[in-house]
This record gives sequence, C-alpha cells and structure tokens, in this order.
Amino acid sequence: MLKKFYLLLAAAIMLSGFSTARGSESPNRFYVAPLYQNLNSVWSNKTDQNGPMWGVGTGFDYTQDGALYIGGDFAYATGRIKGSAGDDRTYEYFLEDRIGWTFSLCDLPDFTFVGFVGGGYYQFNQSLSEGNKFNSHFWYVPIGFRVYYDVACDFQLGLNFTVAPTFGGRWKIDCRKNAPTTVLWKVEMPFTYLFDLSCSQFDLSLVPFFHEWSFQRKGQLNGQRNIYFGARLELGYNF
Repeated sequence: MLKKFYLLLAAAIMLSGFSTARGSESPNRFYVAPLYQNLNSVWSNKTDQNGPMWGVGTGFDYTQDGALYIGGDFAYATGRIKGSAGDDRTYEYFLEDRIGWTFSLCDLPDFTFVGFVGGGYYQFNQSLSEGNKFNSHFWYVPIGFRVYYDVACDFQLGLNFTVAPTFGGRWKIDCRKNAPTTVLWKVEMPFTYLFDLSCSQFDLSLVPFFHEWSFQRKGQLNGQRNIYFGARLELGYNF
C-alpha cells in the first residue's frame, strides 16, 4: 500500500512540474495555508467524539480559459477529540490530484467554470484511550467542479464541490481488515483578495469548507460518520 502512496505522491510532483512548465502561457498558482477544522464523529454503537483539529495545507492549480486544468492538494491536521467514545489523539492527511477542463461563458464573462476528475488517498489514525492505535485509510476518485466569479479586479468569490466514490478501505488495530467506506463529499467557498499584480504576485484567500465521509459497520468495525467544518487561510503565489 505504501508503494501506491509513493506512486501517487510522485504523480502529484510530476503534475506540479508540468503546470510550472506551462507558466508562460497562463499564470499558475501555488499556495500554503494554516487550517482549522472541527471534527464530529458519530458511531453506530451510540457513542460520539468531537473536537478541534489544527494543521497545514498546500497545493497548486493551473487554469486557462478553454484549456486544460491540472491541480493538486495536500493537507495534514491533528487534534484531540473527546466524547463518550473516548478521549483520543487523532490525526489525518490526504493527497489529491485533479485533471479537467476550464470554461468561460460568453454570456457571463465574469464567471469561470472548471470540471474535473482525479485520484486521492485519505489516512485517518487515532491513538486510542486504552493504549491501542487505530490506523485506517482509503482511496477515492474526486469528481466535481469549481466556479469562480470576479466581483472586482481585486476580489473573487468561488464555489468548489466534490463528490468522491471510495475504494480499498482498510483498518488495523491488531491486524489489517477491510473497512468499507461510503462516498466522500466536500464543499468549499473561497473568498480571494488579489493584491495589485503590477507590484505583487500574491493573493490571500479565506476558504471555509465542509466535508463528510463514513465507515460502514462490518464485523468488529463500528459504523462511523465523520463531519467536518473548518477553514483554510491560503497565501497564494501566482506565476
């Protein structure tokens, strides 16, 4: 499984390099961001956990009107979530690649629409209260769109929507077992301020987000519904 993860990471790096090579045709964007999220987990055995998680994210996007879109994101978050299911240190990360097409509508020149499909890997681990470690992961296929609206020359609103079938889920406490997961989905609403690009190539984007995914009950694995609310503060560099 680690081999597959490194292959996906290598693909992300190659795609990032490819987008940089196209920089002379259209600006690319690279960002880094602190992030905050609140995780609420509800288990099928009538227990729950919730709490704040803090982390960092990074990613890139290449877009051009009427042409290829390539993007990728990586994020890591950790925190202690508490409740009737226990008081557990939790951490997670994901890596996602996207490829799609960018459209500009003649009748709506201030709007840009991007449709995409891709591949992703999600890792979710906990240090359990009784001293055991719960390790889990799954793969997913992000399918979705991004819509951008230029409110003014220096301000942009956006809407990002993703629905992602999942597969290959596994979990481990003492040994590895199958972990069926449901569809992952997420919504983001970026608010972006573009600095005067005649003097600077930077932007600042506040990105509130919501996403959800679930384990299905199987054998010793209780069903678990994970709901996240949070935000990233992205510092973007356009080149």
